[in-house]
Amino acid sequence: MDRAKVDDVLDTLNWRCPIKAILQGGATGADELARDWAEARNIKVCTYPAVKKPDGRISWSKSNQRMIDQGKPDLVVAFLGATRTADMVRRARIAGVTLLMIDRIGDDPLLALGSRWSA
Repeated sequence: MDRAKVDDVLDTLNWRCPIKAILQGGATGADELARDWAEARNIKVCTYPAVKKPDGRISWSKSNQRMIDQGKPDLVVAFLGATRTADMVRRARIAGVTLLMIDRIGDDPLLALGSRWSA
């Protein structure tokens, strides 16, 4: 995951409509970069860590659903690539949350705002 890309996307979105909070799962990659971005700008960060199953495996799907149910996001920004991201995209679609998918380094968030939003 590219820090400059995450910063660029979030700065652009924040310029267009101020971001009140970043909801994230506490993972490395996009979660960590979004958390760093928010902390550097004094924006609230809400972390929904993965739940450990009785067999010791991690359940990202439960934390993703908690982000939707408890966090009630207006927008999900998905930096595509990880399985847990695909799960969040699916959950956001089911919940009818506006979704912005960034799948390439060259994706322009301003262009995406006009053409790649989906619900």
